[in-house]
Amino acid sequence: MVELAAILFGVLFTVAACCGLGRPLARSQGWLFAFVVGSAGLSLLVFVLSAAGIAGKASFLVLGAGAIITLLLFRRGSRTEPLKTLPYAGLACLLAIPFTVLYLSQALGPEYSPDGSDYHLGLVLRYLHQSGFGHITTSLYADLSQGLEMLFLFAFAFGRHSAAAGVHYAFLLALTLGLISYARRFGLPAAGICAALLVYLSPVVGFDGTAAYNDVAAACVIFFLFYLLESWDQCRDSALLVPAGLLAGFAYAIKYTAFPAVPYALGYVAWRSRRFRPAATVALCAAIMITPWIAKNWIAVGNPFSPFLNRWFPNPYTNVAFEASVQHGNGIHRDGFTLAGSVTDMTVRGHLSRGLLGPVFLLAPLALFALRWPRGRRLLAAAAVFALAWPANVDTRFLILALPFLALALGLVLQRIPAAIPVVLLAHAYLSWPTVTQRYCDPLAQRVRHFAPRETLRIAPEAATLAYRLPGYRVARMLEQNVPPNGMVLAFSTPPRAYTSRDVLVWWESSFNEAARDVLLMPLRPETQPLWRWHFDFPPQSLRALRIVETARDPAAQWSIGEIHSLADPRAEPNPWDAHWAVDGNPVTRWRSLAPLEPGMHFDLDFKTVRQVDGLTLDCAHDQWSLQLRLEGQDRQGRWTPLPAKVRKSEVPPLRNLRAPAVAGIASRGFTHLLLRDADFGAQDFRACASSWGIRLLGEVEGWRLYILERPAGTTSTGWVRSTPCD
Repeated sequence: MVELAAILFGVLFTVAACCGLGRPLARSQGWLFAFVVGSAGLSLLVFVLSAAGIAGKASFLVLGAGAIITLLLFRRGSRTEPLKTLPYAGLACLLAIPFTVLYLSQALGPEYSPDGSDYHLGLVLRYLHQSGFGHITTSLYADLSQGLEMLFLFAFAFGRHSAAAGVHYAFLLALTLGLISYARRFGLPAAGICAALLVYLSPVVGFDGTAAYNDVAAACVIFFLFYLLESWDQCRDSALLVPAGLLAGFAYAIKYTAFPAVPYALGYVAWRSRRFRPAATVALCAAIMITPWIAKNWIAVGNPFSPFLNRWFPNPYTNVAFEASVQHGNGIHRDGFTLAGSVTDMTVRGHLSRGLLGPVFLLAPLALFALRWPRGRRLLAAAAVFALAWPANVDTRFLILALPFLALALGLVLQRIPAAIPVVLLAHAYLSWPTVTQRYCDPLAQRVRHFAPRETLRIAPEAATLAYRLPGYRVARMLEQNVPPNGMVLAFSTPPRAYTSRDVLVWWESSFNEAARDVLLMPLRPETQPLWRWHFDFPPQSLRALRIVETARDPAAQWSIGEIHSLADPRAEPNPWDAHWAVDGNPVTRWRSLAPLEPGMHFDLDFKTVRQVDGLTLDCAHDQWSLQLRLEGQDRQGRWTPLPAKVRKSEVPPLRNLRAPAVAGIASRGFTHLLLRDADFGAQDFRACASSWGIRLLGEVEGWRLYILERPAGTTSTGWVRSTPCD
């Protein structure tokens, strides 16, 4: 019960602080607006504390106390109409109460959601331990805007993981009540009740809103932005434009995919006012919330929009190839995805889309009839705007941003059909209850699955619950026990990093991690070894530099150079930061373009002075069969001209005994441990040939193995050891 008390304090203290900060700006709009607008203010202040390196329980107590004092000073405000006066209020309460009990049990119970137990709270835990952001360049998740994580950090300091999930649930409640408030204000109470329950009871919304995710919070902020803009349009009170701008910027701060909130708000105000000043007010207030995150990324990784737009902002931390893989793996190019199939998958199955809205949303096309009314057209327009990002990631939860508007538009139609609303809501509640949902949806679809009050009340110990419900929790504890605080772990799969303070670098989360894995696996992947030798012969030339130019196009391949046999200063475009690996004499390192093959890529060799040159030899890998190269030379005047080079290609004998040099190569980059799962590529070889690799098993749990790197005597990152039975 002590743990539960701390969790409740963390949630309520955070919510009270939000209300206190938002009350002066949303004084005439009520408590819901105060909470949502104040959450933007609290997020910004926690960002400032984190950037200053003083984030922690003490500073949060002072900040929260000041916000609550403000709340007391501005405690008077608008009155709200009692819920009992609304149509279908009794039915709504009857349906909502059991789901509320279920959701509270989930939100306040141990946090074991996949993303919540990994990067959402893993970064929060790290920020709390180091009293701020620090300088993280090895995780793309640290580059995403983390406006909601700032609130998680505030709550986490007092109530740990479950307090963060509880704060997210507060946004779900605010969104639900906000739908009712909006519809009541604009004379659509029945549609509001219908929309609120359609959203609140939806399985994917219930799952997301009771975990340490951010989709429901983003949807809540966007809906209240819409609500404020509609209210401003009705009364033309310019004071409403300040919180509207803050919410538009806060949407971006919560989640990149919520960025349409900014052009939507600017376009709406400019269109309705036909004046510059109101739109400028919204833009300025939005910039207050957006600029800190852009500046943080610019300073930390040199890309204000990291981990995206790397072609526009090249940097050594993330790369273009990563963006291409994300678009292919998450977007409409995902294997098996079809537009027709996605409709039933998102409403009934939840397999490919990893979550379901509920079968009742098969009625969503009826919402198009709302185009008959001006308010319906505005709702559907907003739904379309905030669904624009969905093709980039076709998970169902990426439609939650548009869901409130779609639900309201559907409610507008259903309220004109006798008895339609109660029938639809009863069906939705029945089909969304966990014991019913499991009968028809995919077993892995994201939804609230359990009602476990013993776990919520911590009658069952939290560690035991997590060990049972969270795959990898024991792995996190193994890391905590066996890796020293200054250790650095290279992982091929992702453990729940919210439950370990150790530095675990997952291979695909940064260019640095990816390069380390490339080095480590080279002994097991002959196609990546520099066995394809290119000889360029040409008449003797007096040159200052040579340029190797790539002329082919292949979106599925990257250009790499294992070794260039030349004494010169290397430069490359793209990825100039790794160019030295092509001339270091090390067979397990290579330069890679980190972008798909395209004409114009080049690798330069600067001789510093004019030199007689008549050829060049370089070794490449066979994982780039479409590669086409030509040479250019730079003369005394600095002009580049093509060289009449004859190209000869040959094979280099396979390399042996690379395991220990590979381990030495990643050890030289700071890695101390290796974490592998049985399903990871090469896991069996690491297990069977540990001595050849120069690693030692420290622990094993649930099919995961933790190794410590032990460089064999006499081995360097560029040397070989004697042959072993594994070679």
